[in-house]
This record gives sequence, C-alpha cells and structure tokens, in this order.
Amino acid sequence: MILKNGRCEQHQNWEFRTPRMGIGNRHFRIGFCSSKGGLNLNGLTLTALLTSHKAGLGASAKKFAAADDADLKRHFDKALPGFSKIRRRTLVAHLSLQAGVANYPAPNDMLAPTISRWGVQKLQPWQPGYGPLPKIGQFELDGQQMINLHPAPTIEQISCFGTEYPLFYLALHRLSDEEAESTIRPADQDLFLLLALIEAMTELVASGVTEPVSLQRSMGAVNSNMTPSAALTALNSQLERMR
Repeated sequence: MILKNGRCEQHQNWEFRTPRMGIGNRHFRIGFCSSKGGLNLNGLTLTALLTSHKAGLGASAKKFAAADDADLKRHFDKALPGFSKIRRRTLVAHLSLQAGVANYPAPNDMLAPTISRWGVQKLQPWQPGYGPLPKIGQFELDGQQMINLHPAPTIEQISCFGTEYPLFYLALHRLSDEEAESTIRPADQDLFLLLALIEAMTELVASGVTEPVSLQRSMGAVNSNMTPSAALTALNSQLERMR
C-alpha cells in the first residue's frame, strides 16, 4: 500500500477469472492502494539484487553459473516465502460468493488467508441468515491454491451480507526489474540477501560440497574459508538475530 498524507490516494481493483469447471464462481478481485507522488516506496530491482547476491557469494558464485543467472534466481524464488513471512505483506482479494459453494481459486500470490470482515454484523436468531459463518481454509487442487469456506455460505447469508467477500491474505513479495513493481525495499536488502545465501549454502551442502567457501557479507557475520555446512550454521544464526 502506498500512502499519501496518511491515507490512500486512489483505490484500484484488479479482476481475474479462471476457466476451471466444477469449483463454483471463479471470479475475484484484488484491491490495493496507489499514489501519485508522496512517499517513495520503490523496491529494489531484480538486476540490482542479483548483482549484490553474486558479490555476496564471492568466489562461490562460480558454482552457480547457469545461463541467465538461473541458479541465482532459484535462490531468490526459494527465499521469497521465508522473507514474506518475516516482512509481512497483506493484500485483500474480493471473492464473488455463490450460495452453497465452498471452494474458490485463491490469488496466485497468496501464502495464507488471514481474515474477512464479511458477515460481522450481528444477527438475531429469528433473522434470515442467522447461523454459523464460514471459516476460512486453504488447500491445493491440481497445483492451484484454493480457498475453502466452511460451512458454505447460504443464500440467506448472501442476501443479508452481499455476494462480495473481502478476504485479507498474506501475500508473496514480488521481484521485478521495475522499481515500482518490486516490493523488496532497500531497508530489507540485507535480510533478503541473507535468506538467498542460506539457500545457496543449503544447495552446496545437499550436493556434498565440503571445500571451503569465501563469502563476502557486508555485516561480517561469516568468516572466510568456512565449509558450506559451517557457513550455513553461521548464516542461520545471523538470521535468528535479525528476526
């Protein structure tokens, strides 16, 4: 969310439809706030982070020499979920409910659902729609993350509270070569690169590499010429201190 003078300047909605059959209404919107001017919350570009990651690996970067920096990008892909749980990024999606339908496709960047304010209005037992509200769950179906609402919303509840179900969720951070699209801020660069280094050392350990590595860490927490296993232990210890 980008703020101007403490509030959202402009609210936008993105709409998505998926062609899946037998899962109920396949329509949701993601809401976010944008600003023209105001605070500069641009993120770090993918290219800049790749350059820093390569420098941090030092001579060990030669062990990750796939074309188009594919190895280094893999470290980033593995680091993003952990980073997103430490530096939480919350978005809101709007599901379009159908009576009796419990399962809906989740946004592609969703790590976990958190809460919804749908149906918080207090009803009396004699009013239509009175009954248990759906609880939010998550599962995977054929590689697609799904949202489960249990019990499924009833026609009476939808008539009372509306078809639009605002769902707040923990979202995966984005990496892009466009500063405005990347969500990793300069202040979090060290944390993200630390997580990427942990993934790199984890791969070396899994590959059975025992020769010493020489990492170039700006915070100086890792000594030169440590084995990947020892470096991994030192990096994980540093991560615990940064949480």
